[in-house]
Amino acid sequence: MSDNEVIEQFLKEYSKETTKVVYKLHIEQFFEWVKKSPSQLIQEYKNATDKNKWKKESGRLLVKYNNYLFEHGGKNGKPLKANSVRAKINSVRAFYTSMMDTVKIPKGRIAQVEMAIGEHEFKHEQLQKMFRVGDIREKAILSLGVCLGFGASAFSQLKREMLEKIMSQTEYEETPIGFWYTRTKTSQPIRCHLTTEAINALNDYWSSLKEQSEWAFPSNGGHITSQQLNYALKTLTEKANITVSGSIRWHLLRKFLFSALTNVMDEMNAKLCIGKSIDKSVLTYLKNKTEILKKQYSEAEKFFVLGGYTNHEYNRMDKLEAKVKTQDETLQKFLDIFTQYVENKINKDDIKTAIKVLRETQKHKIQLPKVEGETETQQVIREIEKLPKIRDKEALEEFLGRDLTDEEYQHIKNKDKKLRKQLEKELDKKIKHK
Repeated sequence: MSDNEVIEQFLKEYSKETTKVVYKLHIEQFFEWVKKSPSQLIQEYKNATDKNKWKKESGRLLVKYNNYLFEHGGKNGKPLKANSVRAKINSVRAFYTSMMDTVKIPKGRIAQVEMAIGEHEFKHEQLQKMFRVGDIREKAILSLGVCLGFGASAFSQLKREMLEKIMSQTEYEETPIGFWYTRTKTSQPIRCHLTTEAINALNDYWSSLKEQSEWAFPSNGGHITSQQLNYALKTLTEKANITVSGSIRWHLLRKFLFSALTNVMDEMNAKLCIGKSIDKSVLTYLKNKTEILKKQYSEAEKFFVLGGYTNHEYNRMDKLEAKVKTQDETLQKFLDIFTQYVENKINKDDIKTAIKVLRETQKHKIQLPKVEGETETQQVIREIEKLPKIRDKEALEEFLGRDLTDEEYQHIKNKDKKLRKQLEKELDKKIKHK
């Protein structure tokens, strides 16, 4: 196998073209430094009789390379920053693990990740202001970006069909809707959550598109790019007159969500919700905590909601809206019936008797057609138009949808003034309230 074939075989493990390009550049730089070809390194591994010794020697070699990069790894032999050094070393380690074996590197000898300095830190109220001034597309991008916490590359390649399938679960599940997603960059599983706010913003945006695309955010015949996401974020900060304290990058939304989640979650759970690295031995147990994660995510939402309403508040509003609608329709029906009575289209005795029938038949387990959440009085209102006359047995049987025994019919015919007045009072109360 030629050197190029060795490299291509290694790169086949990665799906993203950008990752392939970066890894190839990194390992070729290492081969140049070590003055050995990939085939030579692989042959040395095969010839090693003591594999454990080979692992340690290879580890010491990478430590030397690490130190070289710190001093001369940059352009024109200039020093390289820690995060860049670590990225190059990780590419080489990945090559060793894939094509040979895992190398042993003493703890603390390789460059550690450094905190990024000079970046802006978004505050909650700043993102809320940006959401308010954004157009329909910007609102969708920002709300989904905040609730998922994806990196720019993963976010830009989101498919519309996948999101629509998740969004359809709102028919039988309260938001936020939880789902699993694998982070392409690290193969780390993420327990994501989709909020009502993001769902509404996406639906508004998609309904405005003239043509449907396979991508959640289409652009120029393809999908939105990482550069366009960074630009969109910068544009929103300008539109909202946000005073920035450093550079603006899409990655800041990921940092913001992690910080917001840790107000409620422990660090381990928050890491799982945004796809940060977690030890595989621990990950097995965390995967069984989906209900706990959903509850904690929902509780933390007040720290990152953009439009003012959390999922819990949206759910309460939906229920209240449905209740108000039902009450309004009920009151309107009472008013219509009362109007017909005034115009002598319905006999008052028929109304009384209809309500009496309802009460009496329920005492004797005669079932009326029901609608979920409907009161007894609402049942009568719904059926009243079927009852111009209900004093004869045949009409009652038609009303009830089944045959009546003589005993049942006699019970219905019996007058109960106390019950009738009680029901009349209920009817009058509803009408006066309207």
